[in-house]
Amino acid sequence: MNLSRTRLGLVLATASLLGLAACGGGGGDSVPTATTTTFSGTAATGAAMANATVSITCASGSGTTTTAANGSYTKDLTSITLPCALRAASSDGTTVLYSVTTATATSSSTQVANITPLTQLLVASLAGIAPATFFDNFSASTASSVTASSVSAAQAAVLTALSNAGLDTSSLPDLLTGSLVAATSTTSGNAYDIVLDTLQTQLTSSGTSLAALTTAVAAASPAATTTTTTTTNVASLPASQLLKVADSNCAALRSGDYWAITPAMGGTIASQFTSGSYNAGTKTATNLAGASTVFSGNGACRYLAADGVSNIVVSQAGVVMARYQDGSNVSRLGFAIPKQSIALSELAGTWNGLGFEINDAGTSYAASSFTATISSTGVVSDVTHCNGASTSSICSAETPTINFSSNGAGGFDMASTAVGDVWTDRAFAYRAGNGDLMLVEVAGNGSVSTWTKSAR
Repeated sequence: MNLSRTRLGLVLATASLLGLAACGGGGGDSVPTATTTTFSGTAATGAAMANATVSITCASGSGTTTTAANGSYTKDLTSITLPCALRAASSDGTTVLYSVTTATATSSSTQVANITPLTQLLVASLAGIAPATFFDNFSASTASSVTASSVSAAQAAVLTALSNAGLDTSSLPDLLTGSLVAATSTTSGNAYDIVLDTLQTQLTSSGTSLAALTTAVAAASPAATTTTTTTTNVASLPASQLLKVADSNCAALRSGDYWAITPAMGGTIASQFTSGSYNAGTKTATNLAGASTVFSGNGACRYLAADGVSNIVVSQAGVVMARYQDGSNVSRLGFAIPKQSIALSELAGTWNGLGFEINDAGTSYAASSFTATISSTGVVSDVTHCNGASTSSICSAETPTINFSSNGAGGFDMASTAVGDVWTDRAFAYRAGNGDLMLVEVAGNGSVSTWTKSAR
């Protein structure tokens, strides 16, 4: 019995020792090393943001650092989870800019993120809300929206808006990770920095602030909510228009190029529209209401030409309506929309339309209304057409053979290939500052329709 107890004690002692070893009690096991991620980039407005505080907030983990005299920064963070939102605040607190870095960058241990007015616009387009709100509420749940594809789409949207405003962005590298040498008192900036300078010049000349531009970009984002578009963008001007010179009598009327639609019975498709322009400095309109005309203010956002007959009014979204006389002294109605680059895929969705169609005899107009769906490749389907524009209109479902396609000269071709009903109209799109998209369609016989996209 005593021997058995002794053996049992040895067995229990051995098991206890083995258990301790399995739990890490031995001295030979290594402790896992925490992963370190190095963040770097440059903060600049055109000039370097020296001694700025850079704050980094990730899906998990955060940290802060300070920029050098040339605006560059470097910060090592341990055991963080990508992606991250970044903020750079100038030493005097007057300038605050935002940026972002994705979870699928080149390396999880090395993250590059410039912080500039352009990256701030990128964040606004990505999030559809104010960048400050995006940063302050950044968390693991909101971080899911920051992907390589969503960031790429946001950058493309920003570059298109700047290009529509006449800003040359052809020399720009990737906004987040591209080489940025910021100007200092002893160093000239590189191509990226020169674009930042040009942007600042346009902001000043147009009387627009970066904050207003950021708001417009956020409102036009596909990620924007109804609240964003209705409460933060009263003027409804897109970013591309905000960067152009405003007329002294109407902030919504800006210098630049326009598509002028002047429907008239008969003629050809080429006679139903033209390229126009407006110069806010000289108040001269070219082809917006007939030939070149100098206008004087006739009330807020209303103008009268020297002939005392032609006049134009401008909506808060920057759309121009005109009444003028043609060469035969016949009164004509026209309207103009600022030129923008709109991709065919952006037309995808359900639309409502109102039209004025020429009758078969070509002698008078008749009202009509319709709904239609356009695919991302321009195919039109699910059409309901109503003769008349009232609730008592006679409506019928149609199965059209109609496709939209981009026209190299600008806008779109809208073509029917149905047997016995072959035609091609022209259509021009315009996205207002709150993100609303409209189309103006005109036919060779003078029929004209306006399309508005259903609410997002």
